[in-house]
Amino acid sequence: MKVLNYKTTSIFLATVSAALLTACSGGPKNKDIETAFQDQMNQANDIASSFLGDSVADAARANVSVKNTSCEKAKNDRYTCAFTLTSENDFTGRNTTETSGTFIKRDGRWVVSQGF
Repeated sequence: MKVLNYKTTSIFLATVSAALLTACSGGPKNKDIETAFQDQMNQANDIASSFLGDSVADAARANVSVKNTSCEKAKNDRYTCAFTLTSENDFTGRNTTETSGTFIKRDGRWVVSQGF
């Protein structure tokens, strides 16, 4: 049986620890942010449909995709994330922008934070 030396053991433990910390970072991922934005946009469209009618609100309803998310823990269990947001609907077509937002987990789901 071969005994691992101190240096090899230290490198192994550091690598495993880093992988575990990354997996447990707790911040939202691309899909979480997509869902948070889609939920917020759907709520806005539901309100708009009561004023503008269903056909106008349906045309404004956008599909959202998020890529390249980079999040940092902020205060009060919030995460500030930078990402590429792409939205597409019948009115404006396809739009892509680099943006950021703050997110918090509520009832097991990530939501766009609306306060401090």
